[in-house]
Amino acid sequence: MCAALNFPIHAPINDGHEPYLDDLPNAQLTISDAFLAQLLFNYTVGVSEFSETSSNELLAFPNPSSGQVILMLPERVVTGRIDLFDSVGRIVLSQPLQNVSTVELDLNPLATGSYSDLVHTGKRTMSVKILVAW
Repeated sequence: MCAALNFPIHAPINDGHEPYLDDLPNAQLTISDAFLAQLLFNYTVGVSEFSETSSNELLAFPNPSSGQVILMLPERVVTGRIDLFDSVGRIVLSQPLQNVSTVELDLNPLATGSYSDLVHTGKRTMSVKILVAW
C-alpha cells in the first residue's frame, strides 16, 4: 500500500531575491509499506534565472583553466586593478585595468593550484576563485 500526500512549497525570501511561487511545483510525500517517507521535489533552474543571479558577480571561465582564463566583469571598469593571489597569499599577478568589461589572463607561468583573483575598482572589490590544472 502506498499513500501520497501533496502539499505546497513555500520558498523563503532571500535578500534581493523574490521567489516565483507560482512556478514552484508541489512536493509529494510518499509513505510506503515499509513506513519509509521520501520527499520528492523537482525544480529546474533555467538560463534566465542563472543570468539574473550572476549579473552582479565577477565570472571566470574556463574554470578550472589550463592556461588562459577570461574574467567577465559585471560592469565596465574605467580604472582599477587585478591582483591574483596564490594559496599562501602572495601576489603572483597584478595588472592595471582601464575601460574594460572583460579581461584575459595568461596563467601559463603558474603552478597547478587554487588562486584568488581580486578586482579593485573605484566602487568596490570583487573576488573569484580560479583553479589551475595542468
